[in-house]
Amino acid sequence: MGAYGQNDALQAEQQQQQQLQLAEQEKQAGNTHFRDKKYQHAIDSYTQSLEHQENAAVLCNRALCHSKLEEYGSAVADATRALELDPTFIKAYYRRGDANFALGKCKLALKDLRSEAELVLPSNSLDLDSFRVEDYYQGPRMQGSNAEGYTLTLEFVKDMLQAFKDQKTIHKRFAYEIIIRVHGLLKAEASLVDIQVPDDGHITVCGDTHGQFYDLLHIWDLNGLPSPDNPYLFNGDFVDRGSFSVEVILSLFAFKALYPNHMYLTRGNHETKNMNKIYGFDGEVGAFKQKN
Repeated sequence: MGAYGQNDALQAEQQQQQQLQLAEQEKQAGNTHFRDKKYQHAIDSYTQSLEHQENAAVLCNRALCHSKLEEYGSAVADATRALELDPTFIKAYYRRGDANFALGKCKLALKDLRSEAELVLPSNSLDLDSFRVEDYYQGPRMQGSNAEGYTLTLEFVKDMLQAFKDQKTIHKRFAYEIIIRVHGLLKAEASLVDIQVPDDGHITVCGDTHGQFYDLLHIWDLNGLPSPDNPYLFNGDFVDRGSFSVEVILSLFAFKALYPNHMYLTRGNHETKNMNKIYGFDGEVGAFKQKN
């Protein structure tokens, strides 16, 4: 490449960097306007950002502003373009699904929300082997090894409950093991489940736990842990509001995985992404990941 060619390439790279910087500046301005609830100003800034560089995240931000202003058609258009740029962008499915729901297009909304859920928890493609349990890990351990795989046992669950009681965490590998097993169980279950209680049997029904882990432990201290002889039904609202929602949901999921026909979990209005963002579970999950 000659001197002129090198200069042209350098000039093109500088121009590209300048466009990226301008796009980022406008994006940050849009974020500030959004925090101030100046949604139209935010749309204007995001539009300027997109003129400098098309970006899926900025499109999603603009889609949310359109939804705030009840411009749902524009929100759908922005989210659709974001997915054209990045088909794996989870937030775009949610934004489009939310807007379609507001437009009364429930089937399209459901399709997008299902796509979002599959991306959030791709149980058939998640490589658990990439989450190796280190030798120095001192917390509760499932039976098995990284090479052979792990088995969920009652002993592990009891150790996990004690660790949570002591305000400690478990290894993310074991958290994923529990979640993926329960995801498969719940996905296979019908939306309406009939529970048969024998004449000489019983079932304990519990209401909202809402992240109150120590209350959950108290229930089990009074009435015994879930088992084939001691079945439970928990009626939703497992998380949010309380400070130990991760501990609550992992404990309930662990017993569901151990005793799928004797531990029943129904979905409440707090088992939704919107509620989780407002009432705390979303942030708590992020903090749990950082600890691991």
